[in-house]
Amino acid sequence: MFSIALGVSVLRSLERKKVLGFLAQLEQRPQEEAAAPILLRAARAAGFLTRFDFVRKMERAVMQAGTNTQLRQVAILSLALTAGGAAVGFLLRGLLPSPTGSLLLAAVGGAIPILRVRMRRAKRIKAFEAQFPDALEFLSRSMLAGHAFTSSLQLLTEEAPEPLAGVFRNASNEIQLGAPLAGALAKLSEQIPLLDVRFFVSAVLLQQSSGGNLADILYKLAYVVRERFRLAGEVRGASAHGRLTSMILIFMPIALAIFLCVTNPDYLLTFAYQPEGRFLLIAAVCGQVVGHLIIQRIVNIKV
Repeated sequence: MFSIALGVSVLRSLERKKVLGFLAQLEQRPQEEAAAPILLRAARAAGFLTRFDFVRKMERAVMQAGTNTQLRQVAILSLALTAGGAAVGFLLRGLLPSPTGSLLLAAVGGAIPILRVRMRRAKRIKAFEAQFPDALEFLSRSMLAGHAFTSSLQLLTEEAPEPLAGVFRNASNEIQLGAPLAGALAKLSEQIPLLDVRFFVSAVLLQQSSGGNLADILYKLAYVVRERFRLAGEVRGASAHGRLTSMILIFMPIALAIFLCVTNPDYLLTFAYQPEGRFLLIAAVCGQVVGHLIIQRIVNIKV
C-alpha cells in the first residue's frame, strides 16, 4: 500500500509539473532559475527598451525562433558586445580611425545577437514550411479514418518531427486546457507567419462555423503548397545566374586583396597607415555589403 501511494503521488507530481508547463507556455513566461544580482540589475536597466515598437517586433522574432531565450537576454548580450566592440576599437585606434573604428566595431558586436535570432527564426520557418504539406496530408488522412480534428492534431504532435511537432503541440495543449480553437490557431499563425498557415487556419475556422469536408480541403491545400514549392524551385533555377554573379562580385575583391597581400604587401600599406586609406577601406567594405543586399533583393523572387 505504501508503494502504491508513493507511485500515485509521483504521478500526480509529474502531472502537476506538466500542467504548470502548459500554463507557462500560454503566458509566454517560461520558468527560470533565479538570476544573479548583476544580471537582474542589467535586465531591469534594459527594461525601458520594451516601450519601443522595434523591440516588440524583436520580441516576436525571438518567439518565432523557437528558443528558450528571452528578449532581455538578447538585449543584455547585445549591449555587452556593443561595449566590447567599442573597447576593441579604442585599443586598435592606431590601425583604425579613432571614432569610426569604435563605432563600426560596436555596431557589429551589437548586431551579432540580433542576426543570430533572425537566422534561427528563418531556419525554423523554412523547416516548418518544408514539413507543412506532409502535416496537412496527415490531418486529412486521420480525419478520413474517423478521428476528430483535435484528435488528429494530437496524433500529429506525436508523429511529426521538429519544429512542426512543437508548434502544433502548443496549439494542442492550449485546446486541451480549454482555450478556444480560434485563439489557439491564431496563436499558431503568429508563431509561424506564413501565408499557407493562414490559409490552414482560415479553412479550419470556416469549417467549424459553416461546415464542410475539412479533410478534402486540407488535402487540396497540401497539393497547392507542393505545387508552389515546385514553381519556387523552377524560379530558383532560373535565377541561379544572378546568385552566382552576386557571389563572384562579393568574393573577387577579397580574393584580390589576399593575392596582393601575398605577392606585393607594400602595395596595400597605404590602407593600414594612412587615414585616407583606412577611410577608403571602410567605405569599400560598406559598399560591398550594400551591393550584396541590393543584388539579393533583385534575385530573391517571391512565389
